[in-house]
Amino acid sequence: MTHNFLKLLVLAAISSTVLSACTQWPTEKRSTVDTRPGISFKAPNDAMLDTTVKIDGLDMGVARNYKEGEAALRVLPGPHIISIYLDNKKIIEEKIYAGDGINQTFVIR
Repeated sequence: MTHNFLKLLVLAAISSTVLSACTQWPTEKRSTVDTRPGISFKAPNDAMLDTTVKIDGLDMGVARNYKEGEAALRVLPGPHIISIYLDNKKIIEEKIYAGDGINQTFVIR
């Protein structure tokens, strides 16, 4: 083997070692924790989850969207009035206090 070929072989070995050491770039992971209170719903039968939910008079959709164990309706901390409607008729109205980081489950009957 020639002297130049040996130099190339050594240079290739050094380059591959240096390049393989550079594959782990420093990373930074940022995340935000949502500590707003959460409200979810459950019912003895699935049909009751099709009721309409209103928080402080604002329509939030159907309770099924916030089913216990799957999703929660995030609200601001403080007092709230939860109203549940079935066929445009109010069947439940409850005053609650929602505290930071607290999740509450309401049973619709």
